[in-house]
Amino acid sequence: MRLKRRIGLEEEHEPTERCAPEVSGLALRTLCRSLKQLRGDDCLRQALGELPENVAVELAQGAVRADGWYPLAWLIDLHHVAQRITGIGPGLSRALGYEGSRHNFRGAHRFYVTGDDPSVVLKRAPWVYGLFYRGCGTLDIIESSAGFARARYVEAVAFTDSLWQEQLGSCEAALEVSGVHDLEIRFDCGGRSGSPVTELVAEWR
Repeated sequence: MRLKRRIGLEEEHEPTERCAPEVSGLALRTLCRSLKQLRGDDCLRQALGELPENVAVELAQGAVRADGWYPLAWLIDLHHVAQRITGIGPGLSRALGYEGSRHNFRGAHRFYVTGDDPSVVLKRAPWVYGLFYRGCGTLDIIESSAGFARARYVEAVAFTDSLWQEQLGSCEAALEVSGVHDLEIRFDCGGRSGSPVTELVAEWR
């Protein structure tokens, strides 16, 4: 390790979990679109109006780039503001996650769930997770069979209850778009703010 420090290579071996938690611009834009779709223009405008001015301006003016990276706090704040305005609570975050993933996976990202084969979306899930979150731990599919899957998130400690509900909705939509029926999805452990390990279980036919 001393040699790596001298020649400036240590940065290449720093784990992503040490980075500040960030979210992709696409996730932020998707959440805004989903809130507008489910609750209307006025709700979205009101929500943006309660965010810090610099965040509201970028989101309202479309300055957030889909391929850019932004503080995870922006996503967290938007969820909390939307819940407060609507009075719905964390259930709104799950609905927003479901709506956003269903739209994306039926549109520009349909490649990730093509073929009506849930094994495809399960295989690509860790990679897709990395497209949306950085410095937010890892996601792995640790068990998969016909009609069953178990996913494990490790060190996603920056996630709040709202973001975990959004994950439930997103995973539910991705599996449904991939062709599953009678889906039941739940957290087997974790799934709360600060959880170091979270396991999500899905069962279907």
